Amino acid sequence: MSSPAAAPVREDAPRGLGRAFNLLWLGQSVSNVGDRINVFVVPTVMILLLHASAFQVGLVGMAQYLAIPVLSLAAGVLVDRWDLRRTLIWCDLVRVLAIATIPVAYWLDVLSVPLIFVVVALANAASVFFNIGYTATISAIVPIGGRVRAYSHLEGSRSAAEVVGPAVAGVLYRLLGVASLLVDAATFLFSAATVRAMRPYGARSPQREPMWTRLVAGVRLNWNDPVLRGTVLGTTLLNMGGPIFVTVLPILAYRGLHLSVPTLGTVMSVAAVAAVAGALLAQRVSGLVGADRLMPWSVFLHCLAGLGILAAPALPPALVLGVTLSCYCPESLIRVQYLAIESRIWSA
Repeated sequence: MSSPAAAPVREDAPRGLGRAFNLLWLGQSVSNVGDRINVFVVPTVMILLLHASAFQVGLVGMAQYLAIPVLSLAAGVLVDRWDLRRTLIWCDLVRVLAIATIPVAYWLDVLSVPLIFVVVALANAASVFFNIGYTATISAIVPIGGRVRAYSHLEGSRSAAEVVGPAVAGVLYRLLGVASLLVDAATFLFSAATVRAMRPYGARSPQREPMWTRLVAGVRLNWNDPVLRGTVLGTTLLNMGGPIFVTVLPILAYRGLHLSVPTLGTVMSVAAVAAVAGALLAQRVSGLVGADRLMPWSVFLHCLAGLGILAAPALPPALVLGVTLSCYCPESLIRVQYLAIESRIWSA
């Protein structure tokens, strides 16, 4: 017998998206800033404190992406069997403990590149489960007519975090050093508290189908839908180049261009203003262009932007990096529509 869940949300719900969504949105808005602190501070610690090589930074960069192809399908099946609210809380707590390990290990003089690799891989594995869970959560707590608006709110918060996050991370690192990661861990603790404050929802009964059957069904669903199929193939290729960019940018900035930590953080924040503009235009552009046309252009422009780094040695480096990173704004246009498609799958 399945556990009792919260009362279903009516399709004619009022304009507001409800208390449950507001709590989820608040927690995500704060933890998104923590994500940006993590992405900025971890390679900074490796380069400036551990004097890691480019290869070592690249390995840790790979750990940020490794969980996506390895765990996504299995995570989708497992999250479908678990209580959504508890899943989100536990994922946040795992990330709290994982991230807090880095400063503690540094103070104990046992911090190493292999340890950071394990920590980053564990935190991102939890993020895979969390992201799938909160996508399903939107389907559980927001009526169909409000989901695009809900995803737009979440995307706006994510983009805003990309604006303020790197600058905040640069200042925090200047003031606190490796202890700035404790601030990152605290943001995930806050996220867990907001989810805990939500009314129970998303309790699921055990699935009768074997896990392998569900996995095969998930693969077929992604492959048979032309939009999802193209998105999966495109993002797979895109993520193959992601660790390269993650590796090159901080090493080039610190060792090649001799930028300070606050300067790099400020450059990244200024450039991310374009991402906010992309999020604000997401619904209109998706409606006018269509997801099938918007997705490939977003991926193409996202990849093309990285070539701008080649001009850094010849021109003012801060300006070159700012313009290059600004060209990542089309990615925001794709995320809202893709999340809406995922919501449709969960509702099926």
